[in-house]
Amino acid sequence: MSENECIESFLPKNRHIIMSNINNNNNNNNSTGSFREKTPKTIIISKMRQLIKEMMAEMLGTFMLMLIGCSACCAYSLNLTGKPDKSVDGYAVNFCWGFGAFIGICASMAISGGHINPAVSVAFATLKRFPWAKVGPYIGAQLVGAFLGTAVSYLVYYEPIGIQHNLQPLLNHTELRAYGHSLSTGGFFATYPAAHSTLLVCIIEQIVATCSLLISVMVVVDKNNLNVPMYLQPFLLAFVIATHAQVFSFNTGCAMNPARDLGPRLFTAIAGWGIHVFSPLGGHYWWAVGVLASTIGATMGVWIYYYVIEYFYTTPEPVNPMLDDCAGGGVVTDTKPV
Repeated sequence: MSENECIESFLPKNRHIIMSNINNNNNNNNSTGSFREKTPKTIIISKMRQLIKEMMAEMLGTFMLMLIGCSACCAYSLNLTGKPDKSVDGYAVNFCWGFGAFIGICASMAISGGHINPAVSVAFATLKRFPWAKVGPYIGAQLVGAFLGTAVSYLVYYEPIGIQHNLQPLLNHTELRAYGHSLSTGGFFATYPAAHSTLLVCIIEQIVATCSLLISVMVVVDKNNLNVPMYLQPFLLAFVIATHAQVFSFNTGCAMNPARDLGPRLFTAIAGWGIHVFSPLGGHYWWAVGVLASTIGATMGVWIYYYVIEYFYTTPEPVNPMLDDCAGGGVVTDTKPV
């Protein structure tokens, strides 16, 4: 007995109508089956569209981080009268950096994961929580976002910054615009070492700061630990970032993010500060501290959390086997990535 005959035997009423629909569907499936199959070309196009969507989200997220953070630095640090040793409200500035990150993470988290930081992308890739193939595109998008966010912030404060550049001694010593004087404006955008800091001190600070940052991030996003709801994670991460910026900014300004430091450094080099933005500590600060140390620290942070906390996750013994079976097992699952 054929398939249609078997179906017909169970259809006492209106079977001629139903059988006609079945036959039509079978014919349509046969005629359009090749159309419904995804070809390698359509798969590649779909993946490219998804990657572009994620890159745009990372770019916007990093843009908002830099726009709010750099604007806060300008608003609180501009010194148009040349007043010596003007006090700056560091708490307010770091609060703004934290909630700039909050906006950036909220904008991109559901689409790209809300990295907005090359060190985060690299660190999660080493832990096999993020594909290496996307690391390069993500970093490129983050750098573009940081560059554009800095540019818009500079546009907003263009005139006041120009007034400060016309003060002495910046007027006749353009190299001091980047760093080296209390009126220097390079620190409004990128980070620079304090006068007392050595290269080793700056590297150690950035490794420790970014390591601690990523341990904190892992605590917040780990569903098998506190299981913080996604809608609360950006809010908590804002406090995490603001706190780290406050306690680890004495020696370097605490970038903890290669895009946050390199993006504005590239912009200021083009916008009038010149190559002096790359000269601190013998020309090694920008790459050794701003890029390398933060990436090393982030990678250390995720692996420390993994081996100290996640590695020991086990499925707990059920208290009530019947309820446990109905619920699908224990709440905590083994999530070892390697």
